[in-house]
Amino acid sequence: NDHWFSRPAHERSRHIQESHFVCGGTLLWVAMCRQAQQPDRALARIAGFFSDWERVTTLAASDTRDMESLINEACLAYMESTDAQGKAKAYRLMQRVHDSFPPTENVETHYNYACIFGLCGDIDLALEHLAPYVDDGQPQYRRRRISRIRSDKDFDSIAKDPRFVRGVKRMARSR
Repeated sequence: NDHWFSRPAHERSRHIQESHFVCGGTLLWVAMCRQAQQPDRALARIAGFFSDWERVTTLAASDTRDMESLINEACLAYMESTDAQGKAKAYRLMQRVHDSFPPTENVETHYNYACIFGLCGDIDLALEHLAPYVDDGQPQYRRRRISRIRSDKDFDSIAKDPRFVRGVKRMARSR
């Protein structure tokens, strides 16, 4: 990426379209640390990576799928770490992504983001991301997806809140 970022700024949009910017290395590192149940090892790399937001947005435009996976992995690493502020850091990152990036087209990414917002206790943003997951134009999967939401432990902290209950019921009924 350093090579592509060192190129003239007017060339950047072409490099984005040609997917020259990638975040796979950092994604792999964070995922491996989580798999090894050592999320703390990934925190410095996560902090360094997300400290340059201009670079993050460029990478997101060029390598959207891997960036969405990296955001999910980074948030989970924060929450699984021994850092007392891990959940707050995960929430701030998700909030920034939500405010800065265009909505994802990937329904599984919507679900993953909803889970993170659910774990952080944000009912409104969890429901906002669950809606496109449930209503993705494939009605044959609606019942299965509603069942997944109702049984997912990531929503335990908000599952009994009346707003969440109403939102999930509304999604289950809509066609």
